[in-house]
Amino acid sequence: MRTPRIKSVTTLPGFKVQLEWDVGQVSVVDISDIIDRYDIFAPIRENPARFDQVTIGEYGYDLHWSDLMEIPCTQLWQRSQVQAAE
Repeated sequence: MRTPRIKSVTTLPGFKVQLEWDVGQVSVVDISDIIDRYDIFAPIRENPARFDQVTIGEYGYDLHWSDLMEIPCTQLWQRSQVQAAE
């Protein structure tokens, strides 16, 4: 089975996103540790309003803030499954 693709995204407080997947599932995914851990996301940490500027990459393959700030759908899908089970 292929990894579902992102159909829509809504940003939530605390660097969380609500994702609608192309398989009909909706999930809330906490990505705060990614934003906090990686230097590439420093612009978002320094100006949290940038988090709301997220777009969906081509064909729903990732969340995209810039050419360097992206999180792939495979990672987000896996996190959504793990976090739902917690």
